[in-house]
Amino acid sequence: MIRFGQKQGPSVPTGAGGTQMSFFEHLGELRKRLLVSAIIFVGVGFACFPFAPALASFLMHPAAHIQFVYTSPSELFISYTRIALGLSLAISLPVLIYEAWAFINPAFVKASSRSLFLALVAGGVLFIIGAVFSFVVVLPMTLRFFLSYSLPGVKPLYSVSEYFSFIVSLGLSFGAAFELPLVSAALGVMGLISSAFLKSGRRYAVLVILIVAAILSPPDVMSQVLLAIPMYGLYELSILALTLMEKGRHRPLIESGTELA
Repeated sequence: MIRFGQKQGPSVPTGAGGTQMSFFEHLGELRKRLLVSAIIFVGVGFACFPFAPALASFLMHPAAHIQFVYTSPSELFISYTRIALGLSLAISLPVLIYEAWAFINPAFVKASSRSLFLALVAGGVLFIIGAVFSFVVVLPMTLRFFLSYSLPGVKPLYSVSEYFSFIVSLGLSFGAAFELPLVSAALGVMGLISSAFLKSGRRYAVLVILIVAAILSPPDVMSQVLLAIPMYGLYELSILALTLMEKGRHRPLIESGTELA
């Protein structure tokens, strides 16, 4: 990898001690980072498995008035395993972010390295905020919407695995959607988009957001609308972030021009 922000020849990546690394040493470093991440993730997953039933009860709380069933002998066990792995991902996220940063870090100068680390942390935080928003706000509204179509004499019975799969789908959808400001900021730093470009494309953005919401969310109108609304809010937040970045970028130029005058 090449150090961004510095002019270099065709050198190979450098390690933590500043020594040059060959291609195979670089692959070895990648394997080590992936191995550490996998061991931490799986180990924490095993440690979290005893707590899976309690977490499952917590996740079922928004649907406390609904009776749950499982239709195969292994369904509940598999659901507990998925819950344990999901909890492991949340707990291991700081370590995973660090391992990703430690692998990419040698390719950046100090200032860029700091920005990369902050971007990784911000991405993790935004994803967690989106997932929590889907569980606290969207899930109860979606369940009430579906139950409003129930018929007299028809009792709703939810499969445990289908319910948890629905929660995971919502969490991943909203977690990915909440990354929009960070992606916009990254594209703005690369000079690919600007605040003026996003402002002029609002009408097209609404159409794209509706299409993306239909793809990411579970196949129901309620979830799609509940995903599209915060996505548009994040779009406006992206415009604000780019505007602040552009003002900060132009301020040194203005100050230097004043000094020259």
